Amino acid sequence: ESPAADETVQETGWLGAIPLLKTTVDKVEALIRGLDVDAVILAFDREEDEVRLHPAVRRLRFEGVLILSPLGAAELYSGRVPLDLIDDTWLMQASMGFASPVTLRFKRMLDVLLVMLLGILAVLVGIVIAIVLKLSAPRQAVFYAQNRVGRFGEDFRIYKFRSMLPHAEDETGAVWSPLGDKRVTRLGRFLRRYRLDELPQLWNVLRGDMSLVGPRPERPELAARLDKVVPYYRERENVPPGLTGWAQIRYPYGATVEDARRKLEYDLYYIRNLSIGLDLRIILRTIRIVVFGLERDTG
Repeated sequence: ESPAADETVQETGWLGAIPLLKTTVDKVEALIRGLDVDAVILAFDREEDEVRLHPAVRRLRFEGVLILSPLGAAELYSGRVPLDLIDDTWLMQASMGFASPVTLRFKRMLDVLLVMLLGILAVLVGIVIAIVLKLSAPRQAVFYAQNRVGRFGEDFRIYKFRSMLPHAEDETGAVWSPLGDKRVTRLGRFLRRYRLDELPQLWNVLRGDMSLVGPRPERPELAARLDKVVPYYRERENVPPGLTGWAQIRYPYGATVEDARRKLEYDLYYIRNLSIGLDLRIILRTIRIVVFGLERDTG
């Protein structure tokens, strides 16, 4: 007999391959046992209903059934924290489980070690890029410096190889660079495709302005705008910004407020799950992007 045959159980649709069922609190435990499933996502209309079901949920969990909240399911299966499912209470609780100071020290040690190991190769590649840039445009500067927002909102200077025409933002001010941006030079498109324009930022990592992995640092002007329209945007500034990040390997290039909102959801997941293992996973995926020149964020 289908669970929906019980008048207290209603089929309300599907979420991908997951059936959505609605029932009363006193029927939930029996329904889950009757379905003989390994995992369940539970959502409640009222907080008191959830509290009433805690003993039964704990029993099911100890019996081996994976019990997830909608937020927990989103984190597990999409690797992000949906903004419409969190509030200040959740952020406070998440901060209590933040990585220990020991983890952050190991993260810094890993940054310095990897930059030192890459140092000679990075310098050699950088010299070649600088020569090519100078030969292609003798009157233009090779490097480009720009203010970015660092940890706890402190500004710092980020360095890149120049990939745009000079005075690209004289008329527009600070704006995102969209895909196919005509201000980007032909050589600049090549550098951006393989992330070579960001090679000088290894100096920022060595200085401690940035980490190899973390939320990409935004420009102060854009960060101020996003703070007004994207909830909890400044939360990403509680960890060191990164040369690459979870959002950069999980989300395609974006240049809109909605893109910034979605990338923040990935940044919040990274902050919540920050670990050396996750950093290494992101670094390896980034190397793959660099080697094959895959599309990515160019923030």
